[in-house]
Amino acid sequence: MYNTETNKKQAEIGKVMRGAYLLLGLIMLVLGGIGVVLPILPTTPFIFLASYFFAKSSDRLHLWLKNTKVYQKNVQPLIEGRGIPLKGKIYILAFAWFFLLLMFFKTEILLLKVLAISLGSIKTIVFFRMKTAKEDKKLEYEG
Repeated sequence: MYNTETNKKQAEIGKVMRGAYLLLGLIMLVLGGIGVVLPILPTTPFIFLASYFFAKSSDRLHLWLKNTKVYQKNVQPLIEGRGIPLKGKIYILAFAWFFLLLMFFKTEILLLKVLAISLGSIKTIVFFRMKTAKEDKKLEYEG
């Protein structure tokens, strides 16, 4: 009898944890989606965390996420140890710094100025500490 009640409690805790992981995965996915549009938020860590939480809660959502272009472009190369191409790093950082400097010069609020420079600096440091992938030299098909 003890074993059956323990199993029921563990099953209930398992359902609660799966629900919590699912909710966290959805939150991370939304933040990653915002990061695609707003350069202030990083996309990759949020998509990476969404993948982790979906793997713990929903095979279907995890598989769906792994088949998205955002995952394949931002997370998969890091998981496979390939890194991000230098050209991609420069493009992403230039885009982010443009908007962060725009915020810096358009605001009079000191805290926002400090936040803009801090976020840009952290993003730059993180990107250049990541492995840099070699550029793929694909043959162009002329046909």
